[in-house]
Amino acid sequence: MNPSVQAALNALIARVFAVLRPRAPLMPLEWAEKYRYLSAEENPDFAGPFRTENVPALRGVLAACGRPGVRRVVAQKSAQIGYIAF
Repeated sequence: MNPSVQAALNALIARVFAVLRPRAPLMPLEWAEKYRYLSAEENPDFAGPFRTENVPALRGVLAACGRPGVRRVVAQKSAQIGYIAF
């Protein structure tokens, strides 16, 4: 095979595998802060990227959900605190 064709093929295969590589695992708290987005309809006061600074009570709940061996998380909360989305 022609060396330039071989090099192009190797580069193509490397790009394909880079796209197919699984993402690094994230804890629920990390995932929420990286990917969660609140719409204005869902929460008009805090529309935009999810931040635990806006709802500090959820930080502990999300952190507990990511701990190894934890099968159930129980929390007592007031109404309209945001647990339905999670």
